[in-house]
Amino acid sequence: MSHDPPDHRLSDKDTFELFERRLADNVRARVEAAIRYRYGAMYAIFVSLAALFGYDFITSAREDLQESFSDLTLEVADAKADLDRFRARIDQLESELAPLTSNVDTLKADFGGLQATFRDIQTDTELVQSQLDSFIREQTDIIAINFGNTLDPFDNDTAGFYDAIREFAGNQKYTQLEVFATVQLAINRAFNNEIQRARRLFDEAEKKAHAISNDEYLNVLMQRARTESDQGLFTEALITLEDRAVRSLEGSDSSMRGNVYQAVGNIYQNHLKFAQAIEKYEQAASYYEEAQDFARLSRILKTIGNIRVRSDFPDVYDLDAARTAFEKAVRVAQYTDDRLVLFQSLSATAMLLKEKGAPADAKDYACRSAQFAVGPPVFGDRNLVIREFLDGSDTSYEEFCL
Repeated sequence: MSHDPPDHRLSDKDTFELFERRLADNVRARVEAAIRYRYGAMYAIFVSLAALFGYDFITSAREDLQESFSDLTLEVADAKADLDRFRARIDQLESELAPLTSNVDTLKADFGGLQATFRDIQTDTELVQSQLDSFIREQTDIIAINFGNTLDPFDNDTAGFYDAIREFAGNQKYTQLEVFATVQLAINRAFNNEIQRARRLFDEAEKKAHAISNDEYLNVLMQRARTESDQGLFTEALITLEDRAVRSLEGSDSSMRGNVYQAVGNIYQNHLKFAQAIEKYEQAASYYEEAQDFARLSRILKTIGNIRVRSDFPDVYDLDAARTAFEKAVRVAQYTDDRLVLFQSLSATAMLLKEKGAPADAKDYACRSAQFAVGPPVFGDRNLVIREFLDGSDTSYEEFCL
């Protein structure tokens, strides 16, 4: 089977379109050439005419540029001059401002010093005001307490006084004085058989005292327990001290611990439970010794000795233990110059030695005790001390001791 080659001949239509496109291209090229020729000829004629009349485009353009450049140069020079003047003015202002800045720094320093001085003055003023307030409160407390101590603590008129002091202290926010007056009023009401009111007053005093300090609170508890004990409320007094005060001793110093245990011992002693009293007193003595509270230590030792010489209570009667307590009380009292403890302890030791059948030692202690009988706080008579030791003999101090 034969294959004929493709026919590449153009049709009449294609030939016509190709001829039309080529004709359009030739016309466009001829028109553009004609236009360029005409405008070029016009520009040449224009330049020739301008040159004919003496006009030089290049020279004119150069002159215009030179003139513009010259004007610009002048403006730049003027601007530079203005900038130099501005810089000079800035330098002048900086030189003028430097002293002012220094003065401002000085003023700032002076002002800071004045502020510090003012704060110091304010602090000192507040301190002085606080000290003055404390002094006024302290003096008010002292006056009220001292005056109250001159009154019969159990009289109804005294109750009115403490009630007034309590109201005054409450209005003035003198909490410590208010606590004192409330406690005294509670004691007064207790001894006037207003037991329920006394309890309410003690409860109120405890709350206010606790807000002041734990020691103040413990002091109120001890006074409450003593009042309850005096009213015959032995169980209530022990609950107040052993169940409440002793459990509140955490954070208290050794001296306060000694006070609380001594108060417990007092309750036992008031109800003739001497063995328990001695146990509490010895605990108190150890705390006083730890705190180096020698004044209270000498007195509690004397109290222990006084219990030990009570022959009517065989469970605590012990002359040797009593002598040990009295002699230690004497040593401590010599350190504190407590003449009352010295007189009482020496006198008691003289009597127990006499009872034990040691007359020579007893005489020595009796004479020593007589030396402390003169003057405060004993205000005694040496001769009376010796006569009492000798069971009423008329022998004088000089005859017996010198």
